[in-house]
Amino acid sequence: MASTRFDETTPLGKTIFELLDHEEVGRCSDIVTSPPAGWFASSPLPKWRSFISAPVVWRGQLLGMLTVDSLVVDDFTDPEDPPLATTLAGLLAIALQA
Repeated sequence: MASTRFDETTPLGKTIFELLDHEEVGRCSDIVTSPPAGWFASSPLPKWRSFISAPVVWRGQLLGMLTVDSLVVDDFTDPEDPPLATTLAGLLAIALQA
């Protein structure tokens, strides 16, 4: 498991914090061809190709973000993926508060 800190004054950080502020699930179908805003300005090219992220929230308090990466392009296109990511983030929030 890895941890990353984002600076909200950078383009990438702004993208991430907007998702977190609105408690939205974020998806990237291909980090090479359609990266999040600011990605290549701040990061080397990763081994993985797609990801889905969900905010980890406990009783209205933002604790962080759960991100699942995949080596496969377009791996998180199923309509059930965002609700599943939200459920996993909710379970993580419970575990962090236990």
